[in-house]
Amino acid sequence: MVDARETVPTAGWDVPPHNLIRVIQMTQKAKARTAGTNMYQIKLQIDGMACGMCEAHVNDAIRKSCKIKKVKSSHRKGETVIQSETILSQEQIQEALAPTGYKVIGYSLTEK
Repeated sequence: MVDARETVPTAGWDVPPHNLIRVIQMTQKAKARTAGTNMYQIKLQIDGMACGMCEAHVNDAIRKSCKIKKVKSSHRKGETVIQSETILSQEQIQEALAPTGYKVIGYSLTEK
């Protein structure tokens, strides 16, 4: 068990003494939830994005069809970056984008 008197003051937190144990318990639960979780980053080259609304259409289509943590698109780079706990194939993403008219022309996957 972590000694709250040592941990909290060194972290710079201003927590009343009666709440220290609760803060530590919440921190430990949060660490336990994320322990052992793999994160993947998928970088896509997307053909057809020309503006900010195009970015929003791509992001919305991916969010609706795939279980992801985060998605960000750039029409200037022609790129979409997805963070996910599961591996998404290029085919899955292309299928999600098919109704929008955008095409995946490049795909790379890295584990974070």
